[in-house]
Amino acid sequence: MDEKKKKKCDNNCSFCIEKNGMHSLGETDSEKIISSINSADVTDILLLGGEPLLELPKVVNIVENIDPNKKVYLTTSLPNTVLNDDNDMSMNMLYLMDMLDGLNISFHGGNDEENINTLQASSKHSRLKLINRLANLYPDKVRVCINLVKGHIDNEYKLLDVIDMLYKNGVRKIKVNELQHTPELYVSIEKILNRKWKSPYAYGCQTIAYEGDLEITYKRSCFIVEPSLNPSIADFIKIIIKKLGFVKNNGKFCVCYENGMVSNQWITRVDKNKKEMKLNGK
Repeated sequence: MDEKKKKKCDNNCSFCIEKNGMHSLGETDSEKIISSINSADVTDILLLGGEPLLELPKVVNIVENIDPNKKVYLTTSLPNTVLNDDNDMSMNMLYLMDMLDGLNISFHGGNDEENINTLQASSKHSRLKLINRLANLYPDKVRVCINLVKGHIDNEYKLLDVIDMLYKNGVRKIKVNELQHTPELYVSIEKILNRKWKSPYAYGCQTIAYEGDLEITYKRSCFIVEPSLNPSIADFIKIIIKKLGFVKNNGKFCVCYENGMVSNQWITRVDKNKKEMKLNGK
């Protein structure tokens, strides 16, 4: 396996939204990333991959040099690069946690084995042990993200079992996600929990619930990102008023890639091919 493929991600998730999107743009250029992030007109930064912690020293360097007025979050599945020689949490990872404003951890099973199988992870170390350590050290920073996936976590019993297991391991913030762009694996939060919420497109895709000291965020997909779903009447109304200019998006959003390139949207492989064709004069 060459270096570009090796560093992208150490998992092979069947539901990964990047499988048909942009792949590695080459070696991570820390200085260009720092410069791009610091000059971007945004206040919140989310570092993700692939798997960013496969290059933990570079991530530490990047976070150290980001403008302190910006908040920095990171999404990870906790690869074995966060471990020390004793198979415990490395000091480098703990130092990174001290600097981060939040850590999103992907975990998709009722135990380590189920999670490893869902991720199709190349490393078999215990992520649950690391979650327990991080959640107890940084309870306000750690959030565990669970994906609903057909054949894995796809009914109420399995979901509640995972939530209960994570709670017993010290986790107090959990996010439950529906998949995007994968109709063959899609599972509806509303159906398995027997609940009915307003349209995620028209009214917002995130619903936050509190159960004692546990915060659960339910992130639903809409017809824009999941082709198996249909738009509601409220969705059509929102589309129309957006086209008429009555709905303004005041949020500032940009994507910074590993080579330091910044875009105001996610770049897909199709977008990349179009740019290359334009550069070649076709």
